[in-house]
Formats: sequence, structure tokens, C-alpha cells
Amino acid sequence: MSKRIAAPTAFSLVFWGLLEPFLLVIAAFTMVHLLADAADQFNDVTANSAALAGIEYLALRIPYAMTKLLPVSLLAGVMFGFALLNRNGEVVAMQALGISRLQIALPLILIAIVATAFDFVVSEHVVPVTNRRAKEVLVTRIQRGQRNGASMGETWVRTRNTFVVAEDYDRVRKEMSDVTIFRFDHSEQLRTIMQADSARWSGQGWHFQNVRSFQLGQAPAMPPPKGTDQTLDLSPDDLATPISVNPDDFSLAELNGFIAALERVGLNPQSYLADRDLKYAMPFSCLILAAIGFALSLDPLPRNQGFARNIGLALAAGFGYWLILGFTLSFGRSGVMPAWAGAWLPNIVLGSIAVSMFLMGEEK
Repeated sequence: MSKRIAAPTAFSLVFWGLLEPFLLVIAAFTMVHLLADAADQFNDVTANSAALAGIEYLALRIPYAMTKLLPVSLLAGVMFGFALLNRNGEVVAMQALGISRLQIALPLILIAIVATAFDFVVSEHVVPVTNRRAKEVLVTRIQRGQRNGASMGETWVRTRNTFVVAEDYDRVRKEMSDVTIFRFDHSEQLRTIMQADSARWSGQGWHFQNVRSFQLGQAPAMPPPKGTDQTLDLSPDDLATPISVNPDDFSLAELNGFIAALERVGLNPQSYLADRDLKYAMPFSCLILAAIGFALSLDPLPRNQGFARNIGLALAAGFGYWLILGFTLSFGRSGVMPAWAGAWLPNIVLGSIAVSMFLMGEEK
């Protein structure tokens, strides 16, 4: 009878005891991230009197910041929440009533599942749109198209029927270097790949140097251009707001299309394969870090020690996760290990640790 009476009350107690710290932590972490972002753009905002644009830019960056910080925020929220519950003796009281660790974990599982789904949906459908818009606001209204130096670095632009990638674009000379152009037909099938050492704007079109052209499928043969190419639907104005090849700016469908295009032309997509797996692994890490936080929080300690202990463990676990992810993702992108392993290995390692700690605790 005591279990049936206590379990619903315990669920509500643990649920709100964890949800409130988690929401406070994610809000605090997001604010710190935005302040750091604002500091990076402060000089450009003040120099160009673009306060409103700066506010819009920061607002557009909120979804990206939240999705990146959600897993570690959940870990910190769980550790802080259980520290507060332990300080008041609620966890010991629930265990004394015969409520199992699994029953105590049910509210956390619910919160972690919702956080995982939220992270994936926002990363897939919201972040690509807001990131692109944020970059447009940054370049056109905050930086006013003027960055330090003439080089804009790696640049990607999609036009009506082409996909243009340049290793570098010099805005002063209006010249792209190491250019690859993917041409599509009306049915969005890749038909032609053209590579050139450079392309300079002549005022009316692009003049290419050392062009190599490859035909795919049944596309009619096209002689490589020897001078100005009038058929490229692209102007220097289009390159003023380039979109970098950043997987965070792609949805899964767009990233899969980009990977397929690279494979069709014989280029190695290893780096983007690892980033594609990361789009699944990162939301799932909410469950893993929540499990780690739960497993580290259930051992009863003196009330004056539990809070400081949980803060230290939260910092150590969060740092450990990002450290492992940094190494494995680099190895996955470079091909030292499979792409999926680079993204998923931290979840596998920490998930195994969490399960082991939970089972050992149940046996005590």
C-alpha cells in the first residue's frame, strides 16, 4: 500500500525537482553563449550603428545555442536537482518507502525523452533556417559586407541550376579560387561537373582558368569554356553573403544530397558522413548524460557535502563527454575510425558506464 501511495507523489516530486533546475540551467547557459556571441560582434555593431540588427542576429542564434547546450544542461539540471532533493532528505525517504531506483528514474526518463525529441526536431527544421538568416543579417546589416581582409574563405552558393563551391573568394579582386561547379538539369539530376583553378569576374561574366569538365549520365557533351562563361547564373553580389559548407546549416535531406553529390564526382565525403551521424548522436546524448547524472546522484551523502559533490561531478562528466567527442569526431572526420563511431562512441562509452553504475547501485 505504501508503494502505491508514495509512487505518484514521488513521481511528481522528482519531476518538478528536476525540471525546474534544468530549465534554469539551459536558460543560463544559453544566455552566456549569446553574450559571448554578442562580444564577438560588438565592434561591428557599434561601428555600423546596427543595434537592431544585432538583437535580431542574437535572437536567430537562440535555437542553435539551445540545441548544442541541451545535453550538458540536462546533465547539470539533473545533478543540481538531485543535490537539492538529497539536501532535504527526499531521496532517502523515497528509498526507505521501498520506491525503487527505476521508479525514481521514470520522471527523468520522461524529461530526457522530451528533450531528445525537441533537440532533434529543432536541429532538423529550425536551426538550418535561423542559422542561414543569422549569417545574412551578420554580413549584410552588421558587417555591411566588409570583413577584415579581402578573403572570405571557403564559399558555397546555390543558384537556380548550379551548386558552386570555392576554396576562397577575394571580394576585392572578385576572384574565386579552386572552383567546383555542379550543374543540374530541370529534374534536379546532376549532369555536369566543372572544375577550374580560378574564376575572375570580368564585369559581364566569369573568366575561368584551367577548366576540367565531366559529363554524367546522358548529358550532351559540352566543351569547356575557354574564356568568359556567360551561362553561370552567379554574380559577385551573390557571393557577398556566402553560405559556408557547415553541416549545422543543413537539414538531413540537404546534407544527404550534398554527400551524394560529392560521391558522384569521386570526392571523399568522410567528414560530412561523421557530421551526419552527429545529427542523430547529439540529441540522443540527452538520454545518456541524463543517465550519467542520475547514476552519480543517488548515493546518499551528508547534506553539507552533497551539493558541492554534485557540482564537481557535473563539471567532470560534462567535460569528459565533450573531450571524448572532440577526439572521436576528429578521428571520424579524418577516416581514422568509421564515421558512425566518431559520432556515437562517446554515447556508447558513457551509456555503458551509466548502466553499470545503475546496476551496481541496485545490488547494494
